[in-house]
Parts: sequence; structure tokens; C-alpha cells
Amino acid sequence: MLLLPMTTGCPFFLPFIEVEQNVPPSIDYSSPGEGDTLEIKTEQYTAFVVAQDPDDTDLSFFWTIDGYGTQGDAVAIRSGTQIGSQLTISRDQNYDQHILTVIVYDPQGASDQRSWPIEVLEQQP
Repeated sequence: MLLLPMTTGCPFFLPFIEVEQNVPPSIDYSSPGEGDTLEIKTEQYTAFVVAQDPDDTDLSFFWTIDGYGTQGDAVAIRSGTQIGSQLTISRDQNYDQHILTVIVYDPQGASDQRSWPIEVLEQQP
């Protein structure tokens, strides 16, 4: 026969708290497209990305050109549920063969990014 020690009171269990996992933002489309080269043929080129995040609408975008650091002239784009950013790059031969990168962050720090090699082409008359 098994004897259990005497206990008083009733057992108490805290309720389970459901924790939602953060879904990272994703870049849906861009110009140039994913895997393309950014070709600067005129005096300037405007690159853009549109992202979504089912958890957040407060996204941050950071644009960089390797060797030239953060590009601070980006402009936020918002149209309904679409959230994006655009950056106008002036024609500068020094950018040739460098990489333009944009990273989008949500408030929890999750991110997505897209990069393009830059090619500065001869201007057409």
C-alpha cells in the first residue's frame, strides 16, 4: 500500500500565457528588382523598396553604399497598408562597382534586406 504525505490546500497552477512569435518584415518588391544590377544611366536614379510586416506598421529603413556609409536622404513611402522607402542616388562615377543595400527593421529588431551592385554607365547624349 502506498501512503502519500499529508498536504493541505489545493494545488494551484498559473494559467498558460500564449506568447506570439514576432514575424520579421519582408521586402515584397523593389526597383531595381531582386538579383538585378542598379544601372545609373542618367543624372540620378531612384531606388525603392516596399515591405510588409503582419505584426508592425512602424518599420525603419537604412540605406548604405559600401565604402560610403549610411545614405541619409531616404524618403519614407506610405500608401494604405504599403510601407516603403526610396533613395535617390546622384550619378557619381565613384559608386561604380560598389553595393547599395537597404535593411528594413521592425521594432523587435527582426529584419530583411536587399542589395544591388551599382554600375555607372556612360551617359547617352
